[in-house]
Amino acid sequence: MTKKVLSLLGLCCLFLFSSCMTYTYQDAKKIIPEEPQAAATEILIPSTPTPEPEEKQDLRPIEVALIPLPCNAEKTLLDTIIKEADEGGYDLIGFTGETEALVYVASLVKTPVYWTQQGKVITSPLSITQTSGEFPLVTLENGQEFRVTLVDIQETTVFQALRAESDQSRWESIIAKEHPSREQAIQPILAYEAETPLLVLASLGEPSAADWFETAADHPYRIPVSWPIVENLLVHRFLDSWRMTHYQAASAPGITWELGTETMTYTERVDFLFSKGLLPIRTTTIDIGEGQKERLPYEQRSALTGTFIIP
Repeated sequence: MTKKVLSLLGLCCLFLFSSCMTYTYQDAKKIIPEEPQAAATEILIPSTPTPEPEEKQDLRPIEVALIPLPCNAEKTLLDTIIKEADEGGYDLIGFTGETEALVYVASLVKTPVYWTQQGKVITSPLSITQTSGEFPLVTLENGQEFRVTLVDIQETTVFQALRAESDQSRWESIIAKEHPSREQAIQPILAYEAETPLLVLASLGEPSAADWFETAADHPYRIPVSWPIVENLLVHRFLDSWRMTHYQAASAPGITWELGTETMTYTERVDFLFSKGLLPIRTTTIDIGEGQKERLPYEQRSALTGTFIIP
């Protein structure tokens, strides 16, 4: 029986091994039907043109000058000022001072002249659209725009009143008394909220409180008093371009007015270029005339220049 079982197992193994060896891949292909091959299709993706990058406007520097004309300026000095203004390459110049001197300058300067509502002079080779409002529109060659205004309240300066008052303890009340009428002159500027950038050329006849306290030790006439005009402009988000480009009053006082008397010399930064929406890049002061410091009293004025960009 054992021999029969072994013989049977041997036949089974022989069958299995011979089946695995002879059933090849080619045999399987004959039995398993082939799947139909999908025809190759070309997927067409609609082409979208690459958008052209927006052309960025170059940052066009705007060169500005504020020139406070000295009191009782002789025509020879005014002629020198006019010549330097014409040759300075400025985009915009504001002149403040006495009416007679302004009329003389306006009649001789080469670039177009625009009279402000206050009776001051702006001159510029750029396109200026004068509207019924207080802020003429200036257009640059690249299409950028900004508004400009010129304010002059140096005729109402309180320094004359302070000099006449021997009791310095009364200085604070003198400044406070003069402030409401002086603030009224800049009220439209304080209320400016339009999106168009605004440049303010201002002869205030009043220093910045920050300057006044920071360098008090170098000015024996300075006592603790409030100077509110500049502070009001800063509160209304205007930039003081001189202080934005010169960080310390001690090293860069930016003096634009000097008055020498028999007993005291007053030196203050009372002329300003404020901006809202324009960034100040550089500011400088330039003495107006040689000055006559050998004769007392004397007054020395300085022009204030600035470079701005519209971001």
